[in-house]
Amino acid sequence: MFTLWRAAPSGAHLTVSAGVRLLSTHFTASRIPGRVGEDPSCTPRCVLKGGVRPRGLSGLILSLIVDAVVS
Repeated sequence: MFTLWRAAPSGAHLTVSAGVRLLSTHFTASRIPGRVGEDPSCTPRCVLKGGVRPRGLSGLILSLIVDAVVS
């Protein structure tokens, strides 16, 4: 276990989370002939998400969440 916050009060800790979603999208139906099976023009390929939240501190509710989209 890493000690990242040495001055933390007893029972307090940081919760760190991260996630990656790899996306693959295709048209499954279209009114335009020939579009089925093609990729939409503005489709993200990857979504990255990370967050940090302190826990165990009385009176403090704070989260930092960062999203990044890769096309």
